[in-house]
Amino acid sequence: MYPYYWYSSDYNTVYSLIDSFKVRNIFTTVYVVLNAAISLMGSYYLKRSAQRILLQRRNGMHRTVPITHLVSWLTLSSFASYVKAVRKIPGGGFGLLMIGTGIFSLLHQYFTNSFINTVTMVSDCTFYNGSITTSNNDPLVPATTWPVSRLVYEAYLAAQNNGGKMGIYDKINYNTTSFWPRDEDILGWWGCTQEENGVISPSDWSSSDALQAWISSQNFLSTNRTWSEGGGSYDNGTSAGFLVMSASDETNDLQQWDFHAAILYPISGNSDLSTSNYQCSLTRSPNAPHWLPPIMPAVDTLGNWSDLAYGIIQDTDPDYYGFQLENILNGMTMIAGSGNTIHTELPSDARQTYSCVLSGTQIGLEILVLLAVLVFILLSIILADLYALVIYWRDGTHSRVREIPLGYLDWQLDAVREATSNRALSERDLGRFGFGWIDDKQSLGIKELSSDVDRAVSEVVIQNAPKK
Repeated sequence: MYPYYWYSSDYNTVYSLIDSFKVRNIFTTVYVVLNAAISLMGSYYLKRSAQRILLQRRNGMHRTVPITHLVSWLTLSSFASYVKAVRKIPGGGFGLLMIGTGIFSLLHQYFTNSFINTVTMVSDCTFYNGSITTSNNDPLVPATTWPVSRLVYEAYLAAQNNGGKMGIYDKINYNTTSFWPRDEDILGWWGCTQEENGVISPSDWSSSDALQAWISSQNFLSTNRTWSEGGGSYDNGTSAGFLVMSASDETNDLQQWDFHAAILYPISGNSDLSTSNYQCSLTRSPNAPHWLPPIMPAVDTLGNWSDLAYGIIQDTDPDYYGFQLENILNGMTMIAGSGNTIHTELPSDARQTYSCVLSGTQIGLEILVLLAVLVFILLSIILADLYALVIYWRDGTHSRVREIPLGYLDWQLDAVREATSNRALSERDLGRFGFGWIDDKQSLGIKELSSDVDRAVSEVVIQNAPKK
């Protein structure tokens, strides 16, 4: 089994067996936390930077911090409103990072959805029960319609659909949906090559006896000593098509045999036709040099399989006759090797897994690059803030710049202090003040809520204010 995450240098991509929805949620959460941490540490750095500037002297004079630098970390909408009103970027050069985090907060989900995708990947799955090709060493005629036969051809269908390799598999799990055979799953294979085509005349398919005589006269088939024919015929007795299967083994001698086949379907018209002739032989895989293929008695095996094989061939394009014959022969070998039986246990020394496809996740390098950039920015801000903090504490006059207005609460408190000339006021005292018409000054301004009526109105306003 693969680990949860691994890197593919071929595709410059990280893969994971974790569900893609979970992976997207993980990275989205990490991005949100990092973005929030950058905003928080950025606010601290803006304050430390302003304090450091205020403690510096230039030509014997204390430096001044521009008002536009005395802001907390703004959201994207607040940033845009500030720039529109003031015509300057809040926070100075740091404002560019501020707008970057605002844009990122809107786009990071599109980013994760674009570069984190669901894919299918090859893994190893545990074998529970099914067909085991190496379980039988005795000569046996492979069954055509038993459960193990159905399992073998379901496995072939799954292998084709999933893009796996074709051959004689060492085992097939009963649930074939995810089967994706690789080289290590293959014991060997039948290989079929097309030979010189035969020629058959209308008189040769006019009756069953005529067709049998033509088959017997074919050098391509007569070199083999055992043959069986599967086919169909019309109501008038003429042949509709045939598949002749021939083995090099004499009768039911118990030895491995080569295979020949002649195919013609459909038969129509009144002129000569060409048969498709194939020769097939079995090859062991280099991964299984000690595997002994099961022995299938030739006469009985071909007799059992000729009609079924003909039915399969009828639905096959002539260009794929060889491929289909290979599948049939591979299947016959696996069924015989299994002993025509479904098994529940593997030998203790056998590989306990089979190759399969699982749903996984593809994580583009763009995701990791963005993650690295966010971590780098956060660490840079933390280091810069620590540096500014050290300078702040090393200055003996740092206490006079301890409180500087940065966020909206700071600015409210500073405005109230200035209006009342009382620097001892704290945030808790803000509830005693309001903004309204001042008769003495004939203008709007900050004033203390001196009357019970003013305080009652203020409390109602606060209680009815929209919650954020």
